[in-house]
Amino acid sequence: MAELITVACWYWRDNQDRCQNVYEYSGEDVSILRNQVARNLRLEHEFVCVTDRPQDIEAGIRTIALDNRLHIPGGRYAKLAAFAPEAGEVIGGRILTLDLDTVIVGDMTPLVERCDDLVLWRNPNFGLPRRAFYNTSMMLVRAGTRTEFYTKFNARRSPDQCRGATGWGGTDQAWVSWIAGRQEAHWTAEDGVYGAGRLGDYHPDLTHTVLPENARVVFFPGRRHPKMRDVHEKHPWIAGRAPVLNRGDRIMEWYIAASLLVGAALASWPAFYSGRRWERNRNCGLIRRRCPECIDNLPEICGSRGLADHFRK
Repeated sequence: MAELITVACWYWRDNQDRCQNVYEYSGEDVSILRNQVARNLRLEHEFVCVTDRPQDIEAGIRTIALDNRLHIPGGRYAKLAAFAPEAGEVIGGRILTLDLDTVIVGDMTPLVERCDDLVLWRNPNFGLPRRAFYNTSMMLVRAGTRTEFYTKFNARRSPDQCRGATGWGGTDQAWVSWIAGRQEAHWTAEDGVYGAGRLGDYHPDLTHTVLPENARVVFFPGRRHPKMRDVHEKHPWIAGRAPVLNRGDRIMEWYIAASLLVGAALASWPAFYSGRRWERNRNCGLIRRRCPECIDNLPEICGSRGLADHFRK
């Protein structure tokens, strides 16, 4: 008898999420992912959602309480619950984790028919600054094995330790990459697993991307989402797989764009307050704060959010 696969996604609200001003997830995204999996996975499976907002989730999808011991505002460490010693009882025996920015474009059964205790996606951007060795947009794990990803993690110390030792960004994927070996079983583009960036997502001269013939799954990490209208225009093959934003969401998209423009305009003006100088980072349009008493750059904040709070400090 084939082993039951538990397909798990994570959905929570985080006011410190750096992408919140671009796209805000909803229970609809959980349902969209569930439907994609149902169409493209030929193995017996159950779809579940780990969440702190079960009221948003469609009836028929089993919800699991978010492990607050792992939740750090602005981070993605909650997904480490898949490696908890009790994950088999709480989530399932064989777990496939998927991020909500997933677009499934082909039969994903061959990706899941693996006997390994752990399969990770090799990050195609590894080697670029701050890019970790693995990407955790998708993971396949046999519950109860590789529990070190969970048991070694300390919410107060581990993020800084990992960041200092590796220089990688990406929170949970940096942690998993640091603890895991370089020879873990993995997926690559040869298996049909792609990131939107590798298809030319950010290429300014490319009007639209072409889906590789062997593609099975495409992820849209970072400051974009497959439901956004401009992403649909750049990747026309999304049509029929993920719906475009409705009119109300489109208005919100305009509002966000306007907010960012206002923030960029504010960032271009020199401002002085309490002996602190603010200057624009010309590469990314964010505001960077410099303290006259310290040569180190303090954290970047979005020009359209939190500015008044930082001035008051």
